[in-house]
Amino acid sequence: MKSQKIIKCKITYLTNIKAQQLETEHHNLQNLLQLEREGLDFLPIYQNIPLHSANKQQALRFYKRISTDKIYAISIRNDIIKVELKPNNKISKYWCKIPVKQRYGGIWVAIKPHKKDIDFSQYKLGESKLFKKKNEWWIYITIIREVQIKDSYSNILGIDLGSKVIATVCGSFYNQRPTFYGREVRGIRRHYQYIRTELGKKKLLKKIKQLSDKEHRIVNDLLHKISKQIVEKAEQTDSYIVLGDLKGIRNSTKNKGRNFRRIVSNMPYLKLTQFIEYKAKEKGIKIIRISEKGTSKICSKCGYEDKGNRKSQGLFKCKQCGFELNADANGARNILKFSDGYTLPERAMSELALNSNQLEKPTCFSGG
Repeated sequence: MKSQKIIKCKITYLTNIKAQQLETEHHNLQNLLQLEREGLDFLPIYQNIPLHSANKQQALRFYKRISTDKIYAISIRNDIIKVELKPNNKISKYWCKIPVKQRYGGIWVAIKPHKKDIDFSQYKLGESKLFKKKNEWWIYITIIREVQIKDSYSNILGIDLGSKVIATVCGSFYNQRPTFYGREVRGIRRHYQYIRTELGKKKLLKKIKQLSDKEHRIVNDLLHKISKQIVEKAEQTDSYIVLGDLKGIRNSTKNKGRNFRRIVSNMPYLKLTQFIEYKAKEKGIKIIRISEKGTSKICSKCGYEDKGNRKSQGLFKCKQCGFELNADANGARNILKFSDGYTLPERAMSELALNSNQLEKPTCFSGG
């Protein structure tokens, strides 16, 4: 199976000549695409635009729908882009070769990857994007590696996605208490939503855009930390991961109030699951998705299903056996039990049942 991800690299220490060559290549690409959009590819001016042939081919293949008000990145083919590690270079230890029309063989530029100490030689390079943002040049390099997903595991890690806590994790291994991740995500969302509302009343649209960008960065950073912690726990305990189906989350809000539905709709569940999935794939850890139907209403201790509404949204109390547990932790335990039909060993499942009292006191993790 292929594992693929994008490494964001800032181009640094550009000489004036190289900066001008990148600027010219990028500007000529925009001209080419606008003529293509207008159907003027038969004109001599179109055919004679000084653009690297590979960059031209990639652009026409990638950008099927061309807008007049959009600036397009240069798409660089995987067989043309090159990345080299030069540890003794005083300017930068990472260098990238970019094809341009004005320089035969392309130009080498120093890059600063957002991921520290990455060894590009361990990956195949995929198609990458070169663009300018706020007067700075960036190249997003796609890296690909073949990974072997493990078939057998000693344990299982169940993840319940919730509204108050974005992820509750429960493991089948002995003496494992549920762990709550990302309590602050909901607060961050509500805080920025309030500020956007106030700015909207004053019609400060530019400020709203800046605020949304800042919120996006904060939440993304938090989700990366949460997903990393979860995958590391799975690796340390030799567990595969079971995720509740996102459709179950949206459906669970149908009978709830308007504010609750809004909170759930604003939670970045999809992005978190995507982060968990690609990080797990890199480690060769299997991911399974199961339906969350019933996980919030079924007692994880005796199996009784309470079809009525809970008195407290955060607490589950079984009407049959009297078992009490945090509602998200109860859901995570049910996800574990519902996944028993896969490759979970009987020993791990029996330990989960025997140690239900150990699970009643959850531990917390705030992503930071």
